[in-house]
Amino acid sequence: MSIQTRYEGAENKLEKLCEDNKLKLEFLRHSFPTIFRFTHDQSTAYQIELGETDIPRPHDPNAAIEIIFGDDVKVRITGDFEIDDDLLNALKGGAKKLHYLFLQAWFQTHKQAKQT
Repeated sequence: MSIQTRYEGAENKLEKLCEDNKLKLEFLRHSFPTIFRFTHDQSTAYQIELGETDIPRPHDPNAAIEIIFGDDVKVRITGDFEIDDDLLNALKGGAKKLHYLFLQAWFQTHKQAKQT
């Protein structure tokens, strides 16, 4: 299986995890450090399901969790962002896997470019 295929699979899996948990993913890959930013999906923040009695608490629009791949791997939380520990671990694991595959693909592309 090619690196690109594995990358796309990991990306789809992380995006699905975000979608299932009403999160949005932004992958800032064109500068250093590389950052995965997770925010609440505001498009459905104020929608109430039919029969639901609890009014959802609005999310802080500036709240985010960032997983930063620089000299070390760091997690930065900004604003009022609450998240379950299991979900945070799944996001970190998915980000680490996707970052690793991104680096492999980047080096493969640049190595091939230098050979031609």
